[in-house]
Amino acid sequence: MTDARQLDLFADRGLAAPELVPVPRPRRPDALTDDEILDRLPGAGIIDAVVFCDLIVERGICDRALPALDRLWQRFRGFGREQPLPELEAVVDALARVGSSDARSQLARYVTEMDLPPPLLPKALQAALTARLRLPREFTSSLLRHADPEIRSLAARLCRFGTPDMTVLEGLASDPDSRVRRAAAIALGGLGRTSAKGILLDELRRNPTSEIVVALSGIADDDDAVQLGRCAKAHPALAETIVTELEAMETDRSRKIARRIRGRSAGSD
Repeated sequence: MTDARQLDLFADRGLAAPELVPVPRPRRPDALTDDEILDRLPGAGIIDAVVFCDLIVERGICDRALPALDRLWQRFRGFGREQPLPELEAVVDALARVGSSDARSQLARYVTEMDLPPPLLPKALQAALTARLRLPREFTSSLLRHADPEIRSLAARLCRFGTPDMTVLEGLASDPDSRVRRAAAIALGGLGRTSAKGILLDELRRNPTSEIVVALSGIADDDDAVQLGRCAKAHPALAETIVTELEAMETDRSRKIARRIRGRSAGSD
């Protein structure tokens, strides 16, 4: 006799399994037409959901796919309390990579949902960062106080695109986690706060990136321009970004340093 009990296949994914109708997995998803992909996406399994989302972006049909992506999201909404569901990660990633106005609005709605599963939050915030979303101040302010330093760091980076609580953001410049301090300094520099200069100069010497260069350049004086010039010499991969930022400073010294860097680059060709 058949056991009347049914195993819960979603037991390790957070909640009971949602109602769904199985969709046969195609052997070659890339051979499907656009319409076939959109038809299959809402009921797709883990592997195909990820593949379909990638194909939607590659084929440039994301705006047409927004309803199908939403149906996939709603199918698994609230699930994944123990670990993030790949289906939901694929949706936010696809919306971020497309970046159209409608896709960004849909992504913002998902990211700020009250019942967003905690394990999905880092991926959702990273997608918001990729899409440069301007999220509500109340939402980012709560995340700036989050217990997880990864969340605090991502929230700080998102502050560049909105109107953050500056008191809380400036407090993160002395956070015990170095990732959070760095992210807060980048955001503060981008917002014109000179209080971040010390951290940014230290990062420029220890671990320079284009983000650090741009954030520092927005609050830099001529002495800082010299430090940027030295960084360009030590890190040629950043030279073009540094030159662009030095020229934008529009001081005699910054222009002189920029010309020197360009001449050095031309001489090495």
